[in-house]
Amino acid sequence: MTAWHEIVVEGSEKVLRAFAQGFAAGHPGRDATLLGTDVDLAPTSFHERLRGLFAAGSHHLLLAPATTAVELAAAIRSHGDSVGLRVVGISEVVRARLAVAIETFSVGVARRFRDELLASLPGGVAVEDLEQAEESDSSAKGTELYSPTHDYTFKASGTFAGPLPGVLEMQRRAKALEHVTVEALAVETRELSAS
Repeated sequence: MTAWHEIVVEGSEKVLRAFAQGFAAGHPGRDATLLGTDVDLAPTSFHERLRGLFAAGSHHLLLAPATTAVELAAAIRSHGDSVGLRVVGISEVVRARLAVAIETFSVGVARRFRDELLASLPGGVAVEDLEQAEESDSSAKGTELYSPTHDYTFKASGTFAGPLPGVLEMQRRAKALEHVTVEALAVETRELSAS
């Protein structure tokens, strides 16, 4: 599995997005670069230290496969000053985590949750802290939709953890399902030496 990097860039998000798109256009065949806001990235301890800067909108995160990230960071270092961009840091994404939860009264939705999220995981992705509870109450059969009792209840929660591309796939799948609550994506990083 390809390693991914996180680049912290100071400057305008609009300019950074245009710079990254221009870089991608000039480097066909390279894997996509993602802005942290595009994948609902959760703040980490590093980000929490810079919360004021992020809140002010002056710092942004890019996620990209390692080779693309190194080349993109070099391009920003070489040409970013002219458009107000500056690389603040670059880190290796060691692991990503995504917490999900569901509560449904539909057997079909529960089956779909199991089939699409639990039955086939991308390579290297595991489910941690998985809890599932399923209850059937035939005496509640026929109750109204908003009744406090239902004939079937399924609850589950867990965290997908592993390589960033696989966890991003799980995020995409989970967001496409009904009744699934998807938490922000968390990444664990290791700072790389400045080059």
